[in-house]
Amino acid sequence: MDIFALDRRFTAQKEFLGSDKPVNRVQPLVSVVVPTYQHGPYIRQCLDSILMQKTSFPYEIIIGEDESDDGTRETCIEYAREHADQIRLFLRSRTSSVYRAHGVTRSANGIWCRRSARGRYVALCEGDDYWIVTDKLQKQVDFLEANPDCSLAFHNALFLKQATSEPLRPVYEKEMQPFYEMADLIAGNFIYTASVMYRRAALPEPLPKWYYRMPFFDWPTFVLLGQNGRLAYLDEVMSVYRVHPGGVWSRLTPQQRIERADRAAEILVPRLSCNSPRLARAIAKVRYNLSESYRLSLSASLEQGDHQSASTHAGRLLRYVAREKLSAGSLTHADVRNMWWLLSVIVRGRSPRLWTMLRRIVRGSSH
Repeated sequence: MDIFALDRRFTAQKEFLGSDKPVNRVQPLVSVVVPTYQHGPYIRQCLDSILMQKTSFPYEIIIGEDESDDGTRETCIEYAREHADQIRLFLRSRTSSVYRAHGVTRSANGIWCRRSARGRYVALCEGDDYWIVTDKLQKQVDFLEANPDCSLAFHNALFLKQATSEPLRPVYEKEMQPFYEMADLIAGNFIYTASVMYRRAALPEPLPKWYYRMPFFDWPTFVLLGQNGRLAYLDEVMSVYRVHPGGVWSRLTPQQRIERADRAAEILVPRLSCNSPRLARAIAKVRYNLSESYRLSLSASLEQGDHQSASTHAGRLLRYVAREKLSAGSLTHADVRNMWWLLSVIVRGRSPRLWTMLRRIVRGSSH
């Protein structure tokens, strides 16, 4: 993955209908970012819910259409023509926006949409979600203006499981705190994208290189924002989070979700500074949970006879054990035996012939 190549692709992007539309001549207070791909059945509802906002300030809608083939692109073009005073549309090519890092395919579409924002505040709404009140933007702006120590404001939402008869329910059914800190987010993301508004100045620019290696971008985005302010919760239901078979997260298997969450934690946690006892405790807990996840995944792979996957999980667990034990200066004989066993699992998965040869040597030396 070449970050500089991605930057060159970003700067080469052109706005649909040019950059001298009515929307380009107004300085917005809020930029609403709408990354979309294969959202044909949902994108109209998404855009209509944004266009219905009643505000005392100008706002722009930035759509990044990632070369869909299900009608999403045609709908976005239609809306961009009809609302040239509010919509800035970028028609992406997936040969440019999509890249691969550490075995996971990602799209820079959402990142590029956020980088194109001009407003003081940025609101998020992916193309398959939507808002349900007309004053969402106004309420969040009013709150952030009155609370300069907050970098992000989010709210309650409804959970919609597409193509089922399940009734809509709030995503937060338990009582929430009015404010959260970065330490609260370390254990995992609990903020839903379509509920978010953040201060654009609170997100680092340029983004750190490790960010582009993440298997998903919502959690690291909110963690970065949490480094520069509190995260405020508004106790109102103002958006809908839609789950459908075509969703990026929904179509993953449970094991794939675990592996991606683990990978995200592997990348993010070492980059965090333990600048408070509470944050240090949260990071230690994540590291422990990671080791337990590695152990469970390793055991499952061995039971299934999947030596290649077992090798991957053993490698992660070996790195964890070596780092934790050596940094603590408490390496025991049991730890060494455990590390040797993990190394044998790695060798078996990556080179069965070498593993067989080493096994014969060990057996021969024991007689």
